[in-house]
Amino acid sequence: MTSLIILIIIMIKQGKDNLRKGDNKMECPGCSNKRGNKRVEGLIFTCAKCGAIFGQTYLGDSYKYVKPYVATKAVPIKRTRYYDFDCLSSKGLVRRHGWYDTETGMITQIG
Repeated sequence: MTSLIILIIIMIKQGKDNLRKGDNKMECPGCSNKRGNKRVEGLIFTCAKCGAIFGQTYLGDSYKYVKPYVATKAVPIKRTRYYDFDCLSSKGLVRRHGWYDTETGMITQIG
């Protein structure tokens, strides 16, 4: 339990340190772009190049951006975007990543 708390503190501190250094753009995990990325809220960012959404948040808060459900129909590729969240949950740190439908917020591909 102690190691989990330490890990959480380190994760939050690293994110805040990057923001303090003026690196508030953060690097996109989908395309490695650093230019023009915008902060949505907290430590969640959108990529100016590929449109991905990524960052660090609580698991429940990540559902605002990408729902925890898989789309039941095929989605045109033009409507999909990459997402990558490091989430704090009751089970510790978990990673949610894959592709989602920008219109419905539903997952189209996991991983």
